[in-house]
Amino acid sequence: MESDQDDDDDGEPIAKFSFPEIDQQIRRAVLSYGAVFPKLNWTAPKDASWMLSSGGPLRCTSPADVYLLLKSSDFAMHDLDTNRIFDGCLDNLHSNGGQATNGFTNGIPDGLAVDSSSASADLVETDRTVQLELVLKKWYDVERSREVRCFVWNNQLLAISQRDPNFFEHLLPQETQNTMRSTTLKFWNEEVKFKFANGQVVSYVMDLLLTRDLLRAHVVDFNPYAPRTDPLLFEWSELADLHTRAEKIAIELGIDSLNLEESVSTDSRTVSGIEPPLLRVVNSPNQSARPMYSHNMIPADALSDNAMRFAAEIAVEMAQREREAQDAEARRGER
Repeated sequence: MESDQDDDDDGEPIAKFSFPEIDQQIRRAVLSYGAVFPKLNWTAPKDASWMLSSGGPLRCTSPADVYLLLKSSDFAMHDLDTNRIFDGCLDNLHSNGGQATNGFTNGIPDGLAVDSSSASADLVETDRTVQLELVLKKWYDVERSREVRCFVWNNQLLAISQRDPNFFEHLLPQETQNTMRSTTLKFWNEEVKFKFANGQVVSYVMDLLLTRDLLRAHVVDFNPYAPRTDPLLFEWSELADLHTRAEKIAIELGIDSLNLEESVSTDSRTVSGIEPPLLRVVNSPNQSARPMYSHNMIPADALSDNAMRFAAEIAVEMAQREREAQDAEARRGER
């Protein structure tokens, strides 16, 4: 025990930090809302939700809860890494000063206000003028089956995915799915398409919460249209195919894609970028699903542009080899 104590004495003193102003702001938010849901500019610490046993996922009732989640989350580290916060965000405002394709400047866009309490911390100020923010939203116990994730590329609503990975039988009827699709499409056209980030961001991922009657929607959050955002029931390769198809149809119809932004028609060929968005739900309790957050279970270096391009080239080469092997096997069978 003495040696342990000596080792402790010889070691460097443990750093202690104090954030009285932020601590007080968190307490005021908790007092006002009852419980809060924390997130940083882009990322919520969902991977650390198991750390709390407060009656719901990410339900914080004290500053200690908030700090525990942030310290335990690998996701939160993304917003702290100033060298990677814009990875995957092409043509962002910081790089070209023009319209952003899928870049985000400071977490919550000016065009859409969120009912939340924001505790601004001048802890990070990079050459990209990004200020780290702790956002505290009012915590609600919501019905997870009514959450959807929408994939918007070049101002075209391409796809809608069930947000929760579990099977919900009441989502199976085609009439229910048609209602979910039409409500999401109408809300996006009327409330988001020309308002999000003042029109400066044209590719993004949007999470919505539908009302119980599935006739109205509320914005939950926005994410970059980039591989680090979970595509849920889709694959990023599928989404790429969808917007390639949309471009092809646009050419066939002789419509300039810029002019599509002026249309809010519900015509099945022109709305939200030519064709209706593809809605996908979990169709069976036996439907295989990858582990939650599987898109994050790879090294950060693998998400770089060069690494993603190399991975795509490897996938094409492997597919070609597989086809060649099958052809060779077929020729041997013919003999």
